[in-house]
Amino acid sequence: GKLYSNTTVSLQILKGIINGIIADNEISENEIISLHAWMSENEDQRAQFPFDTLFHTIERVLEDNYLSKEEKKVLLSLFRRFANPLAREEQDVSVDGKNCCLSGCFLLGSMIEEEEAIKARGGNVVSSLTGKTDLLIVGGMGDLVWAYGNYSSKIKKALKMQEEGHSIRILGESEVF
Repeated sequence: GKLYSNTTVSLQILKGIINGIIADNEISENEIISLHAWMSENEDQRAQFPFDTLFHTIERVLEDNYLSKEEKKVLLSLFRRFANPLAREEQDVSVDGKNCCLSGCFLLGSMIEEEEAIKARGGNVVSSLTGKTDLLIVGGMGDLVWAYGNYSSKIKKALKMQEEGHSIRILGESEVF
């Protein structure tokens, strides 16, 4: 029989590609396009973890044919976690014991998945901004919208709260997840 399954071999190749991409701590559009092409050729692995997450995220990022700074940060964070699942990124913000409000479209899963991730890490999810809200976490898909100054109503409210002296922090999803 075969020594390794197709999944094992594909996983090793994928790890090699991703290690190559993150080696310089930069992600270029060409690297993502090449990775996407390789993943498309290995479509049969799509249902396997972690291929499913990577496929999903890369396709969402490539939807608008533009790789924003926030999308690059999210991908870099995802790739680092994939390459070394046990390494925690220094800048990860703790949500433990904090009231977190979510806004926008998330790259690393649905709003429900993000809420579950916050709860799993000891955070509390709130639906609206109040004086008790500690963090407003904004999905990476919103980066393009921000660039044109179209802030969501939650971001506008959080900015106003900051002006009024509240200690609420506004973070991109790549800074938290």
